[in-house]
Amino acid sequence: MAETEDLKKKQEGLGFCPPANRPCLTELLPDEIVRELNSRTIPALPDYRGGQIFSWLSRGVMSFSGMTDLPLPLRQSLEESFSAGSTGVESLFQDQDGTQKLKIRLFDGLFIESVLLTDRAGRRTACLSTQAGCAMGCLFCRTGGLGLKRNLSAGEITEQFLHLLNLTRPSPVLRGVNIVFMGMGEGLANYPAFMKAVSILSHPQGLGLSPARMTVSTCGLVPGILALGREKRGPRLAVSLNSALEEKRRFLMPGAAGWSLGELKEALLDYQSRKKERLTLEYVLLSGFNDRREDLQALINFIPPLRVQVNLIPYNPLPAQTAPPRRAFTSPGPESTQGFYRGLQQAGVKATLRYSRGRSTNSACGQLAGE
Repeated sequence: MAETEDLKKKQEGLGFCPPANRPCLTELLPDEIVRELNSRTIPALPDYRGGQIFSWLSRGVMSFSGMTDLPLPLRQSLEESFSAGSTGVESLFQDQDGTQKLKIRLFDGLFIESVLLTDRAGRRTACLSTQAGCAMGCLFCRTGGLGLKRNLSAGEITEQFLHLLNLTRPSPVLRGVNIVFMGMGEGLANYPAFMKAVSILSHPQGLGLSPARMTVSTCGLVPGILALGREKRGPRLAVSLNSALEEKRRFLMPGAAGWSLGELKEALLDYQSRKKERLTLEYVLLSGFNDRREDLQALINFIPPLRVQVNLIPYNPLPAQTAPPRRAFTSPGPESTQGFYRGLQQAGVKATLRYSRGRSTNSACGQLAGE
């Protein structure tokens, strides 16, 4: 479908909040909110006020006037000194399969995109961005062609989920919702802000979402993988592998070329020894490039002794106007795709064949660009 019309009427329901040049409280946890307020002109507040404000923000209330259990003078002081959000919904796109994509405006005029996916069973997955643009340069990814504009703050990451949550009003369903940090950017290249967003989204005084229902995708940044393995309450890990042949992977994913497949595997073994959980390996199938018999065998040989699930993702074509020009890949046909999938199964590898949603609105894996 085309971009949603009558946008101004929809923005209120989407939690539209114009940028403001004031400290933004979506960046902060409850105790940090109280410290921030008490460091300014607002009279000293009891700790529980931080929890109240945090709870309202976590429900997507981006106006202090709507925080009705706060005293009116406090709400007025908050309006004068702080911002309850720094991002705004610019556009809503809706695919015929139910996928919804938001184009979100940042305070400095940059744009990012976030996606709400709903499967046939009604389960929701929020796909969030961690950077504006991306420095990794993966040839099969539209975001990779943009280059890195900048990292997102923890608040800018968190607010994406709040905007998506507002799409489900008046009865937002949080039970069973998954969050994947697989939108624009490389999450592990923006590690502190990304992990702060996880803490905000999982805090019990807010949404209380379990990190076990969150997943971050990486192209294979070894230092970030090692750091994530040492987190007590971190999200699950997915690695965008796409080839288990060294030179081919370096060509496809130049941003990951600083670490060999051997170094990547050592990091994954370290992670798995600490987390005791199954890893996800993402493999974008590119016709005639990484879907051949030798590619299948290399992937099978790479996996042991890792405990993994392989997600096979047929390539999502990029728009013709994508710039700078990317390699002209195509998606493999059903016979090739099914053959690769059966080959993994026959080798005893747990695998899932993913069929992309949101293609018609450029909302599928590898198609986000914030344009």
